[in-house]
Amino acid sequence: MGTALNDSTEVAMKAQIRREGGDEQERLEESSAWANGIAAQYPRLRARIAELGAGDQEELKAESFEFGVQTILNGLEARLAATANASAVQTR
Repeated sequence: MGTALNDSTEVAMKAQIRREGGDEQERLEESSAWANGIAAQYPRLRARIAELGAGDQEELKAESFEFGVQTILNGLEARLAATANASAVQTR
C-alpha cells in the first residue's frame, strides 16, 4: 500500500504544480528535502528510507503489488472460510 500511496501522492502533487504553474522538478526536490529533514529526526525512519532508496524501484513496486494482492486474497479466503463455517453451524 505504501508504494501505491506514494505514487498517488506524487501524481496529485505534479497535477497541483501544473495547475499553479511552478517548476515541477524544483518543487519535487523541495518536497523531498523537506521529508528527508523530518526523517532525519527519526533514526529508524531514516534507515528505512535509505534502504528503500538504495533498491531497484521497479522491483520494490512489483513486490509491494504482489504483497498487496496476496494480502487481499488471504483476507477473502479467511472471510469465505468464516462464512462457510457459520453456514455449517446454522444447518446443524
